[in-house]
This record gives sequence, structure tokens and C-alpha cells, in this order.
Amino acid sequence: MTATSGTAQKIADEFLRAWLGRDVEKALSFLADDIVCEAPSGRFEGLDRYRQFLPAREVPDRRGARPGQRPRSVAVKLRP
Repeated sequence: MTATSGTAQKIADEFLRAWLGRDVEKALSFLADDIVCEAPSGRFEGLDRYRQFLPAREVPDRRGARPGQRPRSVAVKLRP
């Protein structure tokens, strides 16, 4: 495993801290306006549509899992 540092790591850390702290709006502020989410329930394009897709109660816990689910990974496109 390689250590990661610098701006990209700081942004990722801030995003994760906001997401796991359930500060959805702050977490969404790190995402690109043209985000595309491929989910089992469909494809969601654009930040406004993605926001509608994420009810606040659905924010994962610290392990990235919702109640009754196993932890999973998430890929995001950050603003340049």
C-alpha cells in the first residue's frame, strides 16, 4: 500500500468527514455539478438529481454501511 498525501488526500478526507458526520450538503459541495451515479435503482445525472436520490436518513455509517448492509466502497468525481 502506498501512502497518499497532498491536496487530493485532504479533499478526500474532508469529503469523508462530512459524509460520515452526516453533513450531506457539505459532502455534496465536493462533488461535480455533472456527477453521474449508477445505482441499482437507476442512473442519476447532475448534482440536483443526485441530491434527490440521497435521502438524509440513508447516509451511511462510519464503515460506509447502512443498517443491515455490509460496508462498501464508493467512487466520486471531485471538483477540479
